[in-house]
Amino acid sequence: SQAFVNDTLSLQQVFRNRANCLEYVNKLPALLYAKGFIASSVDSTASDSLETNIRLYIGESMAWTRIRTDSADKRLLDAISWNPKSIQGRPVNFRQFELVKLKMLNYLENNGYPFAAISLDSVQVQPGGLEGHLVVDEGPLYRIDSIRNQGTAKISNNFLQHYLGIRNTTIYKKERLMSVSKKLTELPYVREQQPWNMTMLGTGSILNLYLVPKKSSQVNVLLGLLPANEQTLNNKLLVTGEANINLKNALGNGETIGLNWQQIQVKSPRLDLVFTQPYLFNSPFGVDLKFDLFKKDSSFINILAQAGVQYSVSSNQTGSIFIQNLRTNLLTVDTNRVKNTRTLPQEADVNSVNVGFNYQFFNTDYRFNPRSGNELEFLATAGTKTIRKNNVIIKLSDKNFDFNNLYDTFKLKSYQFRVNIKAAHYFRLTRSSTLKTAINGGWFQ
Repeated sequence: SQAFVNDTLSLQQVFRNRANCLEYVNKLPALLYAKGFIASSVDSTASDSLETNIRLYIGESMAWTRIRTDSADKRLLDAISWNPKSIQGRPVNFRQFELVKLKMLNYLENNGYPFAAISLDSVQVQPGGLEGHLVVDEGPLYRIDSIRNQGTAKISNNFLQHYLGIRNTTIYKKERLMSVSKKLTELPYVREQQPWNMTMLGTGSILNLYLVPKKSSQVNVLLGLLPANEQTLNNKLLVTGEANINLKNALGNGETIGLNWQQIQVKSPRLDLVFTQPYLFNSPFGVDLKFDLFKKDSSFINILAQAGVQYSVSSNQTGSIFIQNLRTNLLTVDTNRVKNTRTLPQEADVNSVNVGFNYQFFNTDYRFNPRSGNELEFLATAGTKTIRKNNVIIKLSDKNFDFNNLYDTFKLKSYQFRVNIKAAHYFRLTRSSTLKTAINGGWFQ
């Protein structure tokens, strides 16, 4: 009936031209076969300039009685959630089988079997339906023996193994190979001269990379002379300036070496040092060191020292724990002001020690200029803050006042906690526009 043709078979009946119609007719047996009509056939066709009439034999719709899976490993069946009961008594649908076959092949290709083959064999008509045999030929277990950089970039092979997640002799994983180029674009100091390829050997392969250096390091130095005045020592010329050094992968291990020096105001230098090294000693652990110094003429000096250990879960997910020490020392004290006002200076001798945890994650399409994806950073610290009594102040003498009492109104030792979270999501709007939504929140006590 027409309803059977339209609803059950869902056959197309209107075409743009005669060629499209005949092409569809030739595909009909395969289409019906996928719907379970395995005996279907096109017995005859008759065409003129306006229409094509066909005599179509449908036959009965067959159902599965069972599919034997004795040649398939249980881990493979579990990985795709294979359930024999889900097909027993159901109409034969070979398109559905192709999807199952694709899931199996994807699993095998990501678990060391790139040459696997899967087929449905020994399909027989039994009372009540069809019976088939799922044949799985995994092929040999295949490995990636090593990574070779055929380009001119100076970069550690151990770094590449950890960063790409492909260690020497690791089993073949198609998904990781497909992400190689994307991961390499997120390194600021190298680029691919040509796409990677594989050298296929007997039981393993070599991943060939073609990396060349990309300019990313910065060295900027600006020096000047400040004319002599009453603030300069012995009325001599004072050298002022700024230096910014940011070296990426200078030693070939993916490290960052940073130095920032400023001497703009008289006797007020600022110095920032940074050193990060991932995958230390061929491990997923790295080191993160920071040192900041700021001296305000002869008033005070701030010194920050931080040492941390990083753990790289993957190239886009890292965590670290660190210890941080911030120390402020008064260099000179205006004792006359303290005596006259009987108040402490605006700055104090303070020492803070904190232990912290930092977590970063991103899955954006491009790290440096994202158009889609997510970013997340979480920071938490806890520690103590200690106000130290200044010896110059507490030794001041006044028969009517004990300057040691100035510290009584302060809590000399306290605990401090801080939590900060940053998150962003990028929405791709058009080929050249992106919408960014972000949140930046924190809590401090």
